[in-house]
Amino acid sequence: MGKENIQYVYSLWGGYLEKPMRIDALKSQLIYLHTSGHASLKCLQEFAASINPKNIIPIHTENAGRYEELFKIPVALSKDKEVFNL
Repeated sequence: MGKENIQYVYSLWGGYLEKPMRIDALKSQLIYLHTSGHASLKCLQEFAASINPKNIIPIHTENAGRYEELFKIPVALSKDKEVFNL
C-alpha cells in the first residue's frame, strides 16, 4: 500500500491546522473529526463500567481524589511529569 492510500484522522481543534506543523505534508490526507473530550459524569461511569478496567488513571481533572468513590474502580494516581508504567 502506497502513501497515497493512507488517511489520518485529526481530532484536535481545527485552528491548529492553520499553524505550521510537522504534519503539513500530510494535510491532503487528513480527515478532520473534532472530539471535545467532554462527557457527563453519568456517561463516564457507564463507559468505565462497560469496559471493566483494573483501574482508572485520572487525567486532566481537578477531582482525581473522588474517582474511586464515583466509579467504584481502583484508581492509580500520578503527579505531573511522573513516569507511570502500565
